[in-house]
Amino acid sequence: MDKILQFQKVTRLNEFAGVGMGGNIWIILNSLMHSNREDSLYVDMETHSCACTEDNFNKFNTNNCWEYYYDQMKKPNTINIVTNTSEPVRGLKYKNVPLIDYSDLQYKFNKNFKLKDYLKDELDSYYNKNLKYKITLGVHIRLTDMVQHLKRAPLSKYLIRIQEILNKNPNIEQLFIATDDHRAIEEVRKHISIPIIYHEAFRASDDDPHTNPYDRHNKNIRENANYLLSLECIKEIYTLSMCNFLLRADVSAMSNVATIVSTRIKTLYKL
Repeated sequence: MDKILQFQKVTRLNEFAGVGMGGNIWIILNSLMHSNREDSLYVDMETHSCACTEDNFNKFNTNNCWEYYYDQMKKPNTINIVTNTSEPVRGLKYKNVPLIDYSDLQYKFNKNFKLKDYLKDELDSYYNKNLKYKITLGVHIRLTDMVQHLKRAPLSKYLIRIQEILNKNPNIEQLFIATDDHRAIEEVRKHISIPIIYHEAFRASDDDPHTNPYDRHNKNIRENANYLLSLECIKEIYTLSMCNFLLRADVSAMSNVATIVSTRIKTLYKL
């Protein structure tokens, strides 16, 4: 069966359809959980504006912002629309996805979508240069609005857990940090003696703490800011998936997606 996954606003209060890019990939994976291996899924992020939508953006010759990052293998011949507010939110649990065999789900995802060559080449180059010959602990530190409004784990808890993991695995040579807050990188660097690597990205700071969920969108004044925010998110997800160990955030679509798409993570740690 051919399906179109049409992104819509999760609630009327949302500023755009779907959520952030990590959460949007999570929604797509949930939809694939309800598909057979022979089914085709086409993602529609064009009918309604999403987190990555750019007006008058001609770089990829498409108005479907999913296609800024992924090639779609097939556009359905039949119109069988599902939305992100019904079927796809069931199936995978949002918290504490375990490290198990996701090869069937990976097959379904890769059957329908392929990272664009420019993005795959950049990720491969980063891996070969920075991770290939280093035993790496990937750490996803989710702070900002999650701590402010949902009372999730503070940075101090991450610091304690990182040190526990390093004590248990003295062979770890470096940390890769994915985070929404630049201050987290600086604080980890003060407390951890091994090297730290990360992607350059738009992050919270003392001057701009991003305490509102939409601050990173509304306060980002870069040209093509929506495209870049989601690009940075995808790069962090896939690099986390390339690490040998992963310390996940306590509640995080990004951590979940990195776990599911990974073929390299050997041990998964929770906070």
